Parts: sequence; structure tokens; C-alpha cells
Amino acid sequence: MPHADDGHPGPRIARSRFPDDPEMAALAEMFLQQLEIRIGELREACRRGDLDTVRFGSHQLRGAAGGYGFPEIGRAAGEIEDLLRTEAGADRGTEGGSEVSRRLEGLESVYRSIAVA
Repeated sequence: MPHADDGHPGPRIARSRFPDDPEMAALAEMFLQQLEIRIGELREACRRGDLDTVRFGSHQLRGAAGGYGFPEIGRAAGEIEDLLRTEAGADRGTEGGSEVSRRLEGLESVYRSIAVA
């Protein structure tokens, strides 16, 4: 079973930076409840080739994730946003095996590794 970054061996899992704050933990939980939906929307936009939506959604996640105590989510979303800010990244975003799709998979993987408290 994975352990949080608590000094024990095992895979690291992402964890809210506010586990001891009940109000922030509740907000973080609401953020996570919506995150899976938002990731699905980003994947669908990528599949359609709507990279502006993927870039804007990634930008929003990048900012919000840190505020809720999930910098790992923010970094993963930021990688997608940064990639799409470049012309080469936008050109590679429409194919099924694209770099953008791979980065979205990485974002989803980080999401699935999260423990709120």
C-alpha cells in the first residue's frame, strides 16, 4: 500500500498541503470531486482537437490546484499549458498519441494518487 511522504518506504502519493485544517480539507475534497470531471473534459477537448480549451482548462487547474494544496496537480497541468503555448506543442496536440494526450494521462495519474487527509 502506498504511503504519503511520511518517511516510510513505498511509493509517494500526492497529499493536500492542508490535511490538518478541516475547512481546507473540505474544500480540497470538493476540488477533487470536480477534478475527475474536469480531466475528462480536457481529454474530450483534446480528442476533438480543441486545444484552446485544453490550454485554458490546464491554466485554470494550474492555478487552482496550488490554492487547494495540490502542487503536484498544478505542476502536471502547467506542463500541459506550457506545451500548448508553443507552436510545436499545438501542432502535436491533435493526434491520438500526441504529447498533449500523454501529459493528460500524467495529470490523471497524479489525480489518482491523491489522498486528502
